Amino acid sequence: MASKKGRKALNSKRRSQSRSNQPQSGLKIYGLIMGVVALAIVIVAAIMILGQSKVNSQPQSIEASLDKSEGATEAPVVVMEYADFQCPYCRQFATNAEHQLKTDYIDPGKVRFVFRHMAFIGEESLSAAEASECANEQGHFWEYHDKLFAEQAGENVGAFSVDNLKRFAADLNLNTEQFNQCLDSGQYRDKVQQEVAEGQRRGVSSTPTLFVNGQLIQHGNDYQVLQAAIESAIAGS
Repeated sequence: MASKKGRKALNSKRRSQSRSNQPQSGLKIYGLIMGVVALAIVIVAAIMILGQSKVNSQPQSIEASLDKSEGATEAPVVVMEYADFQCPYCRQFATNAEHQLKTDYIDPGKVRFVFRHMAFIGEESLSAAEASECANEQGHFWEYHDKLFAEQAGENVGAFSVDNLKRFAADLNLNTEQFNQCLDSGQYRDKVQQEVAEGQRRGVSSTPTLFVNGQLIQHGNDYQVLQAAIESAIAGS
């Protein structure tokens, strides 16, 4: 009898211990689940942060594009100009400093030169910018760029009327049917305005404004100032 009672007592004790351990086991399982969930949250957050970091590390500037640029794509220095085709100072830069820049740095492969629209003087500035995009569509941006500055004759006085812009395309032997349809459709108005907005966000308030590797250069239209900034960028590359 004593032995049976002992076994019963032992079994009762074991059942009591088993029941007492159940809440602890439940807590362990709950803790394990919560740990897995927390780890998953951390992993997801890390992925999101890394993804955002990758996005932020990508060049935010339009200058990364090869659109409306000349020079070696692997050039260590990118010089970007924001200009208005009606701006007389832009014309002066285009016919002087830009030519020197081409000889000294663009042709030797040291600089890639990028043009961006800052068409803010008036409606003819916008029209000229759109027309240059239509020429760019045919691979003749720079020829049309030079033609516009050569034909510059004041601000909003008709020099860049639609008829004249079409005539310039004919003078350059572009496909006039394609060019005229492009200009009449206004298909590049948004692109021009986006570049203007981009320039404003970058602090452009006058033309021409020059950037060297993304750094705004005060008085960059002065070739000596621009050259010093380029040489500094080359030395640091």
